[in-house]
Amino acid sequence: MKNKDRTLDTLGFFKIIFSIFLLLLLFMMIGKIFLGEFSISKLSEVKEEQLIIEQDISLLRKNNEEMINEINILNSDEGLEGLARSELGLIKEGETFYQFEVNNPSEN
Repeated sequence: MKNKDRTLDTLGFFKIIFSIFLLLLLFMMIGKIFLGEFSISKLSEVKEEQLIIEQDISLLRKNNEEMINEINILNSDEGLEGLARSELGLIKEGETFYQFEVNNPSEN
């Protein structure tokens, strides 16, 4: 009878140890979900970063399109002529350049 009681005690001990092991494993998994590298809070941070990066990409694409349009304009004769006239003050042969001074009434 003592041998049978010992076996039951040993089985009960192993059940307790196994239960404790399972509880520890459960707590570790819950901790990983809420506090770990791939936690719920980290996921929301990554989603916010993704949104910001997508907005940056959209802005950069828009800037690229504007620059491509400007390059295309400058590659045309009319665009290059307009740039030369506005930035360098160049004129065509036979044209006369007039420059007007604006008098401010406050300066008189």
